[in-house]
Order: sequence, then structure tokens, then C-alpha cells
Amino acid sequence: MARRLKVGRGIGQELKRIVRSGLKKTISDLASAADDPDARILSARKRIKIIRANLVLAKSQLGPHYRTETDNLRSVAHRLAKARDLQALIVIAENLARTSRAQDADTAIALCTLSVSLSHLLTEERPGKTELTEAIGTLTGCLERVTHWSLTDDCTPYFDAYQKTYSGVRKRLDFGFRENDPIHIHDGRKLVIRHRHHLVALSQAAPDHFISRAEDIRTLRRSLGDYDDLMALVAFVGKEGPALYDLSPRQRDLIANRAREIAQPFAQAAKAHFETMFAEKPKRHRFNAQSLWNLAEAETGPAVSD
Repeated sequence: MARRLKVGRGIGQELKRIVRSGLKKTISDLASAADDPDARILSARKRIKIIRANLVLAKSQLGPHYRTETDNLRSVAHRLAKARDLQALIVIAENLARTSRAQDADTAIALCTLSVSLSHLLTEERPGKTELTEAIGTLTGCLERVTHWSLTDDCTPYFDAYQKTYSGVRKRLDFGFRENDPIHIHDGRKLVIRHRHHLVALSQAAPDHFISRAEDIRTLRRSLGDYDDLMALVAFVGKEGPALYDLSPRQRDLIANRAREIAQPFAQAAKAHFETMFAEKPKRHRFNAQSLWNLAEAETGPAVSD
């Protein structure tokens, strides 16, 4: 429930509540990261994505404060990202090695070599105590400032932002799939995740509608994620770095070609889901979502505070 706006409580006050709740839980994750670093950091990164998605809903009201807070959250996410990104690459390399073993031993060997190198690098990239302390300090500052936000309970600006995210998904993924452009698909995936967080936030107004769509969006997100991870591997082996020193140019090419080959079915599946899930025009989609919220508000009565 901490991620969902309660109908009848004032949408502005509710948005402040779920942002504050998310920040508190993220701080708690990082404060206890020593107990289970990988799981806690993964949880913190997920929470930061949700918080940033909710910040977008209030962007027009926050003015320059929006940029300040989103930059702060982005900086924390980047501090936590290196280890998680390496973990993702290791999983991809290991999975590709297993599926390639029977078909192409040379590619499987190259992938196993890469996985071992990445595992050694991972131990060096996990955020240390100092980095975690700095991240907690940054988030604590955000939490204190959120307390002083003054947000309207008129739902219009929030649904303006909702529509903009939906429209952004359509533009980026349409171009990305049409031009086979991994960067636009990557950016579109980020907006798909943001759109899903918006749906969850609004879901109390009409659970059957918003949660059903959020679950369908999850399927699209997974296909996009699998494609994005494979293309991240292609980009990684195209760079220079310590994890690649044990790989010959030919081995890098073998890995990249295998990843591209496996990525294409995921791209096709994602394209089909996208064309179904985002066929509705942005204004119509926004009108339907805002109408459901307004109906729920009308049934609940005037906004009340605790």
C-alpha cells in the first residue's frame, strides 16, 4: 500500500506520503546493506526508480527543486549501479554459455572466460561503507526537503505528467523498433518502467483497470529487459577494460554476435506487446485514466487528512 495513492486523501498529500515512505525504506535498505549487500542494494535501486517516477508526477509544481532532487537520486543510483550492472552481465554471460555449449564451443569458452573476469571485477565494485554512508546522507536530505513540499490536490498536473510519460514511451519505442536502434529502445524501456509505477500509484482508484494494465506492462518490460541486457553485453565487449584483457578480438566478436542473435526474438516479442499496449492515443489514454480517478474521488467524498 505504501506505493499507492489513497483515494479521498488529497492527491498532493498522498504523493508526498509515498515519496517519503519510499525514501525511508531506501535509507533502511542501505543502512542494513552489510547483512546482505547484493539483495539490499538491488532493493534500494528499485525503490529509487519508484521514487523518481513519483517525482515526475509533481515535476511541474516543484520547479527547480525537481532537478535538484532527481539529480540527487540519480547520483545515489549511479553509486549503486556498477555492482548490479556487473551482476547482470555475469548472469547473461553464464546463460549464453550454457545455451551455446552444444552449438559453438568457442563461443561458450569465450563467455565462460568473460564470466570469470567479471566475477573478479565484481568484488572490487561493490559500494563500500563510505559510499553507502554518503548515499544515506543524500537520501536523508531529500527526505527532509520533501516534508516542506506544497502540492496541489487538483489532479490535472499529475495526469499531465502521466500523459507525457505515456507519450514518451510511444515515441521512443516506435522509433527504436522502426530503426532497430538499441539506444531508443533502452530509453523507451525506462519510460515503460516509469509508466508502470504510475499505474501502481493510481491503482486504488480502479484496481481492475490499473493493476491489470500494470501486469500486462510487466510482460513488455521483461521482453525489453532481456533485449536491453543482451545489447548491454554487446556494448560491453566493444569497449576496453580489465574484464576483457583475457579475451581475443575474435572471442569478443563471437560473444557480440551470439548476443545479437539471441536478442532479436526478444525485440520482436517486445514490439508486438508494445503495439498492443500503447495503441491508444495519449489524450484518450489520459482522459480514461483521469476519469477513473475522478469517479473514485467523487464516490469517496471530499479529501480528508489523518
